[in-house]
Amino acid sequence: MSDFAQITADALDILKYDGAVQDTLAELREKWGVKIPALLDERFETVGVQYMKLSHEQGVAALGQELSTFGWALYDLDGEDIYLFVLIPEAEREEFEAFCKQRGQYCRLMKQPRRKWGDHAKEQDPGAVMPCEEYILEDEYDYFFNSLAGDFAAGVWKPQNRENWLNGCIADLRRRPPQVTRARSLPALCSLSYSPELGVYGAARSGGSDIGRALVGKNPANLNWFEPSPIAYDGPPRSLRWIGNSLWVGDPHNATRIELTDRGTRKDVQNWRLPKDDWSGKYHCGIVADGLGRVYFSNQWYKGTVYRWENGQVTEHPFRLDGYDHLSEAVPVPGTGCIYMIHGVSGKGRIEECLLELDMDTGRCRIAALPGMGENLKLRWFTENWLLVQGNGEILSDDFAQLINMTTREVLRIRPGMFGGEKMQHIGMLTDGTVVIVTRRDRVGPVFHYPTDFWGFLRTANKPRKMEPWQEYREVYPDLPFFLPGEESESPQERCDDRSGAGHPLLRPQFDQLSQEEKRTLMERLAERYDLKFLRLELFDRWGQCCTTGVFERDGREFIFVPGDTVTLGWEQFAVGLNREGQEELNYIFQEIEYDGSPEHFFRKGMAPVRQAAIGPMLVGRELEEIGWEPVNLDDPRLRPEWLESFREFAATGRDSLTLVGHARFERKEDMWQAWLSHSVTYSRLREWLRQQDFSLPTVDEWAYLCGGGCRTLFPWGDGLDGAMHIHHFEEQGGDGPYDMEEPNFFGLSIGYDPYMREVVEADALTTCGGDGGCNICGGMGPLLGYLPCSPHAKPEVREDEKLNNDYDFFRPIIRVALENGSEQKGENEMPTTEWLKQYEAIKDRLSCKIDLDAYFTEKVIGNRMVDVLEMGTVRFPTGMVFACDPLVELEDARPYLQTIPAGNYPLQICVVPSEKYGDRYACVKVVVSGQKPIQYELGMVGNEDLDGKLEDGDFFGFGVDAGMGCIADIRTQEAFKAYWAKRLDEDEDIDPYNDLFCDLLEENAKTHPKYQSEGGDWLNWTVPETDCGLPIFASGWGDGVYPVYFGYDAQGEVCGVYIHFIDIAESYDA
Repeated sequence: MSDFAQITADALDILKYDGAVQDTLAELREKWGVKIPALLDERFETVGVQYMKLSHEQGVAALGQELSTFGWALYDLDGEDIYLFVLIPEAEREEFEAFCKQRGQYCRLMKQPRRKWGDHAKEQDPGAVMPCEEYILEDEYDYFFNSLAGDFAAGVWKPQNRENWLNGCIADLRRRPPQVTRARSLPALCSLSYSPELGVYGAARSGGSDIGRALVGKNPANLNWFEPSPIAYDGPPRSLRWIGNSLWVGDPHNATRIELTDRGTRKDVQNWRLPKDDWSGKYHCGIVADGLGRVYFSNQWYKGTVYRWENGQVTEHPFRLDGYDHLSEAVPVPGTGCIYMIHGVSGKGRIEECLLELDMDTGRCRIAALPGMGENLKLRWFTENWLLVQGNGEILSDDFAQLINMTTREVLRIRPGMFGGEKMQHIGMLTDGTVVIVTRRDRVGPVFHYPTDFWGFLRTANKPRKMEPWQEYREVYPDLPFFLPGEESESPQERCDDRSGAGHPLLRPQFDQLSQEEKRTLMERLAERYDLKFLRLELFDRWGQCCTTGVFERDGREFIFVPGDTVTLGWEQFAVGLNREGQEELNYIFQEIEYDGSPEHFFRKGMAPVRQAAIGPMLVGRELEEIGWEPVNLDDPRLRPEWLESFREFAATGRDSLTLVGHARFERKEDMWQAWLSHSVTYSRLREWLRQQDFSLPTVDEWAYLCGGGCRTLFPWGDGLDGAMHIHHFEEQGGDGPYDMEEPNFFGLSIGYDPYMREVVEADALTTCGGDGGCNICGGMGPLLGYLPCSPHAKPEVREDEKLNNDYDFFRPIIRVALENGSEQKGENEMPTTEWLKQYEAIKDRLSCKIDLDAYFTEKVIGNRMVDVLEMGTVRFPTGMVFACDPLVELEDARPYLQTIPAGNYPLQICVVPSEKYGDRYACVKVVVSGQKPIQYELGMVGNEDLDGKLEDGDFFGFGVDAGMGCIADIRTQEAFKAYWAKRLDEDEDIDPYNDLFCDLLEENAKTHPKYQSEGGDWLNWTVPETDCGLPIFASGWGDGVYPVYFGYDAQGEVCGVYIHFIDIAESYDA
């Protein structure tokens, strides 16, 4: 038997990170390839290619699964942020697991769930492989090529038995296979560049004592270079840029212009010594020309000073670079004074690099997102029309490169998998138009690919895609906000994510804590920034919510400052319940329409889904404004005679207001009459008119927040209408005072008070909230259903046409307030895209669970194993928005599922598989929503899953477990825990959730409830202190992995249970 102690001591440690499965395979081979020749089998290459774009966890499980076919078991002995791998023969598995259990050693078998020992790893579709002629350099040398230009690649070489690179080399790519010329005395070559106008190459080399030189030559293959510049550079200069007849060279301290004759000989050399960069003394000067031939350079890493060369003179440019923008990879926009450059904005969990078009004269700019690309991007003109955006080639979830036709906006993607398991290093087009791609193959070195149909393949291997639309910045470079312009105007909630804006005084929790003087100071600053007149602070107290905030004025309009907040929107069920009047109204309506369902189910059809939204701060117009009405005098010739005749007849009645729909309106003001003319206005025209005044419309989520403030009742004041309320259109129910709902709400706004008045909001198509144009009232509904469209939770109305109705459509201008702090303004849109939803509907049935999970809790035996049920107690779900995650890793970041459950308190149960041999394992956790039997299990989805891959029956998406624990809770618990943990971190920043919170609580719970628990504790039903938000946590089956959550639906289509499936009992224990 093997020496298990020595094996564990000699385990292979590998970091856990995405896209590393092929690197992991290489390390496994390096350590055990001689001892276990099976690791060298081509099948593992196939697994590496198929899983290269999936998570590292999935890739490692596939490697372990494939190893089982050769009789070897791959175990992880760590279970935290690294892997500790050992390989054990199949015959010794049981003894090794017993050895680990005896020593208390974590031990997890790496294999794929739902696949038996000895089965091959599940096949994945890696995508189409690009048809190419492939060539490798079959000699006794190793090569590394660092640059490619014109017809050549430059790099370094060494004998295979040497460790260090020896000298420079050049590969002639016109030859097949490429012919390499190895220099015997010329040091490393790099930064190869080519001038098509002159037919001349530039390059850099290193010299003695860290001195670098610039080189120029016509035929790199013969290594006949000359040094046109006397400048001794700080190492090989990395910036070489051909501009006209000049080669521009940059290092950390110099920018050099080497002017050549038409024959390629030196004509003149100019050098500008640059100030030392205090941020990074080794950043090589970036150089670019605009489309008019003016040259710009900068040698600073952060907010670099830009120097401009024009007609032989160098001057300091009027503006600096923004943040970490650099000129090293910028390119000219032909025929203009603009450049294209890479510019980073706040994205989803990382900096998103985008394409920025910058006017170097005015600083005006526009930006376009580059979806599918990662970080450290490079730009280069590939052909006259095609712009190449190349990534770093290391993160396999990102494209290697994208080609963008800047005329037609067509995008062609070069993706991982197109060259098997190899990573792309270089791509270029030879002078005859031939495309060459260089990849690196494990244990081989560089591979040269000559595609047989490059353009045709890229068009057929990918779905057609267009470049993302340009978005204009209102700001002038370099004073740009840290987000896309579209995020400011269309998705303001993305600027108010808890992780970036927490603690900001313009957010409601902090704003409410400010003193009067502090608020006044803030309001005065806002008035100055947004060209408003600050009038006063005022307290608004209504319906259980209150806010003391600023009142402003501009051009006769009053604005209110509304602080941002993270709130739950949408409606699922009554929070309080209907009063007697409301119930009687519904009973009458239900009899009329012969409806026998519940009021909640009836209302739910007209309500928006429950969701969480982070709303940014705003300056909001207090009153609704009319659209398309022009005040005119009664003698205006545009008032037709028949309209005036109708008006005169109406005036004799003594009433005060007449509207001739679509034409004109007349209103009495004391003893005078005012006339208005109606003009047709489209949705697009209204938005453009607002934009010109620096105004916007609120989005659907913003409107719901302004109307309800995050209330969980049907209306801001409760679940029904009070008979004592003075309600417009039902005046007999009230007194002589103003209509209750028209009075300012807790934010000081008159909003959602008249169902005849629809409020236009910001969306992709004409959308309104807050009313239905009076349809329900005109249809004979009572006050409750008549005013239901005014609920902050009512579904918005989306219209097909663009034309606004002047009689029923109104608007409210807003100004979105940017958060003034240095942190990243990043967030995440929680709603899935329409395209994603269509994809999901198409494959939804394939993702359903075919196992009867409820049987785990009703039967005594599953497969050949006895099971038992452990009661955890009751957990509160106040919103019904559910999330599940590893509570020690992603508790503050997990997204809620699209599926919801009715808000309420529900029991939690655990299905346990007792075993002395394997330990008591938790196979499934259930939230018992009702006592009904599920007939269908729908996979829980959060809306950002990648549905592009091949999905088969039984496949699933799930949450990752890295610390051996799982949890399930309401999204309100996540908010409560964030606030609680933030306070703990303020007291001691060196704490972590396990060691300083859950560890002791788990041990105490194990002592109190020892059944099916280890001494350290395996489950806990915890409540966030000073809240009623419950967080149940529990051990996750076999340990770390990815686990699905299923929503069980009964025969009536209602959710009756939520299940976390950790172990397929029949399959796992049979195996």
